[in-house]
Amino acid sequence: MYWLVIVKNGSKLHEAKPGDTYPTGLPLPIGRSSGAGVMMMSGGAGSQTVTAQAVPVSNLARSLAGSLGRPVLDKTGLTGSYDFTLTYSPDPSQLQGLAGGAPSGSTPNGQPLPSALDPEAPSLFAAVQEQLGLKLEPGKSPVEIIVIDHIEKPAGN
Repeated sequence: MYWLVIVKNGSKLHEAKPGDTYPTGLPLPIGRSSGAGVMMMSGGAGSQTVTAQAVPVSNLARSLAGSLGRPVLDKTGLTGSYDFTLTYSPDPSQLQGLAGGAPSGSTPNGQPLPSALDPEAPSLFAAVQEQLGLKLEPGKSPVEIIVIDHIEKPAGN
């Protein structure tokens, strides 16, 4: 697992304030009345961008866990909601592992992997540190695991 911690120089996250408006805000999910609490990922195999508006760090940790394929535990102590943009170059092996695994050499939607990722975009680890003032450190912690030791087809009525 990874621990999400604050770097020595402090977090670079911008705390969202009540009443903040987002003139170029993210599209709202059905049933939402404001742009607060929204996170969206965009991009392709070359680079990914995560844009967040009024999102707690715990949501960021869940998003990072999905990208890394490992649990990420929020150890920042940050309790507010934050606005941020994170742009990084994904690891090709992470792209292949998404959506149940893609064939080698292609993304989950069947697009071929580029021969070179975006040279301007940093790795996910570097981006988190440089752009957000946070760091992903390897750590150990108990993790809940569900084990299914037996399964049967239901009997007919």
